Amino acid sequence: QKGRLDVALVLEPELHDEVEVEELAVISHGLYAAIDHPLTKRRELRIAELLEEDFVVPPDDEWAVEHRRPVGAQVTDLSMAAELCASSEMLAFLPDFLVETHPRRGELTRLSVELTRESTLYMAFRRPLGRHPRTEAVLEALRRHAEAFRKR
Repeated sequence: QKGRLDVALVLEPELHDEVEVEELAVISHGLYAAIDHPLTKRRELRIAELLEEDFVVPPDDEWAVEHRRPVGAQVTDLSMAAELCASSEMLAFLPDFLVETHPRRGELTRLSVELTRESTLYMAFRRPLGRHPRTEAVLEALRRHAEAFRKR
């Protein structure tokens, strides 16, 4: 509201008169473990046994409302959650695109359990009045990147 940002990527946009919101992509999530985690060798996994494992979670962990489980670490961003998941025995509920693009993606595996969820990523930006050409370039780049993501 203070006008300090031209563009923001958000999961839950707040609607204001001076802000436009555009849907960019639907993001799927999965339950991930390090590639050498003992659970990756199992064909069938029960939710109850998964919820006995330690998890690395972000501070605003909405998934925890439905599925209470032990927290081994709390991190400030999801990239760090992926890093800790890849280098420990903690599990993490992560956006699939984050894992697909993470430097340690080869060290993470999506567990075969139906705990998937989708969320929508939005782009929020100030209304066109006085928008800078650089802002327009950022908006267009985000749209192209989101379109490429949808085609996967």
